[in-house]
This record gives sequence, C-alpha cells and structure tokens, in this order.
Amino acid sequence: MVSRRDGFTLVEVLVALVLLTVGVLGAMSMALLATRTLRVAEAHESAVGAAWAVLDSLLAVPDPVAGSRVAGPQVVQWSVQAQGAGRVIEVEVTYPEGGRPRVLRATVFHAAPAYRPGGGS
Repeated sequence: MVSRRDGFTLVEVLVALVLLTVGVLGAMSMALLATRTLRVAEAHESAVGAAWAVLDSLLAVPDPVAGSRVAGPQVVQWSVQAQGAGRVIEVEVTYPEGGRPRVLRATVFHAAPAYRPGGGS
C-alpha cells in the first residue's frame, strides 16, 4: 500500500527559505551599492559643473585672472599662467565624496581673441 502525503517536508521548506534569504540579501546589497555609486556620480557631476561654470566665465573674458570661490560644499580654485600668445587656465575643485575630500582638476588653453578691425564680427 502506498501512502500519499500532501505538502512539503521540513527540509524542503528550510532549503527554500535559505535560497530566498540569499536572493533577498543579494538584491539588498545590489541596491545599497547602486545608491552609493549614484551618490559618488552626483558629487562628481556637481564638481564637473562647478569647474565648467568657472572655465566658461574665464574663457569669455579676454584677460582672465586667478581666483577662488566656495560653491556649496565645493571649493573652486583657478590659476592663470601666460604661455606664448595665450594663457593656461588650471581649475581645481575640491569636493566631499563619501566623507573624504576628492579633487577634480582641469586645464585649458585660453587664446586671446583675434583682433578684428572695426570691431565687426
């Protein structure tokens, strides 16, 4: 005579719970890693935006000068050095990332605008 039992054994239930727990923990760690990576990317993007804003304003003037400014948690410093017919502008942005300061550096060459007789474009 064959006996018929409905349901799962205790071992099967325990194995299923372990597998489910491992899957949920893996998904949670992936979510935490994604959140941390997103924060790092946002901080870096903000620093790039601050550097670009300074560079854009310095490139718009014919005779830029060195300086610095504080933009929120970021400190932006720039130096201008003559080189040939133009200038080299170095921008350094110090910004917090994960509780420690990070530094972003950018260097561009600024050529003086060409002389146009009569001031026309």
